[in-house]
This record gives sequence, structure tokens and C-alpha cells, in this order.
Amino acid sequence: PRESEDLCAASAFGEEHFDVQLVVREWMDEVPVSPEAEFRGFVHKGSLNAMTQYFSVVHFSELVENKDIIEQRVLEFFDSVKSFDQTRVICD
Repeated sequence: PRESEDLCAASAFGEEHFDVQLVVREWMDEVPVSPEAEFRGFVHKGSLNAMTQYFSVVHFSELVENKDIIEQRVLEFFDSVKSFDQTRVICD
């Protein structure tokens, strides 16, 4: 599964750089399960600095067509959950 791939990739940089935290949350039916709707955001010093589709090896033309709407919705969601410690975070 994906979790195993992520952990293997992170550990490849050596134990001294392996600072991973596991977060478990309640399942929400509102969260999409389609691969084109999964994104990864990179947060530094509380600011969402970059975002990419999670499955980067696949091209989804609907993402390009809806870029502005997707960006707006992600930023709105990010602003609504800013209460967590977000010094250095990767959000899926």
C-alpha cells in the first residue's frame, strides 16, 4: 500500500533524517476516493507554499481545466484547519 511506499522512501535518506509522524483520523464519506481528487500540500512556517496531485505519474486533464477552482477550494480548506501545528508539514 501507499503508506509502505512512503515510509520506505522516507527511510532511504537515513535514520537521522527519518522524522515521521503517523496521524490517524476518522473516515469521512465527503473525502473523495478518486485518484484525480487527491493532492499533497507542502506547508512551511504556516504557509501553504506548494501543491501537487498525489499521483504525479498520471495526467488528469480535468485538473488543468479546473485549476483555479481547485486552488481556491484547497486554500479555503487549508485556512479552515489552520489550528494544527504547521511549522513543517506535508498534507495529503
